Amino acid sequence: MPSQEYVDKWVKPFYLTNLVYKYCTFESCFRQIAAEIDDQLITELLTQRNWRPRITAAYFVAIKRMAHHCDHIGKLLLRSDLCYAGSGYALALARINTPSLLITSKNTFTIICVAQIWHLIKRTYLVQ
Repeated sequence: MPSQEYVDKWVKPFYLTNLVYKYCTFESCFRQIAAEIDDQLITELLTQRNWRPRITAAYFVAIKRMAHHCDHIGKLLLRSDLCYAGSGYALALARINTPSLLITSKNTFTIICVAQIWHLIKRTYLVQ
């Protein structure tokens, strides 16, 4: 179980303020810690048994385009063992959207669904 200080820094400012809802709050908090986000942190967040750290990690992967985490995120998306985190996983996979995701992954159907979700998000929230 992570400490409250860890949660307050890496999770709490991001899981209810995301890339669409309350973006300015998200961006402000993100700028303060962006330089400290590394692979170890992403792995720690993705392996916690809670949707809040996982969705936060997915947002960080999407923003920083940390493509090497896509395999892990893809497996979590297929497993779907926690509620709410899937939207973050879909966003991260769609944002990175590299051809290698289709070639190296057996999850072609998932990638296609992710692309459709991303287009829906863009159409609904970003293009107005």
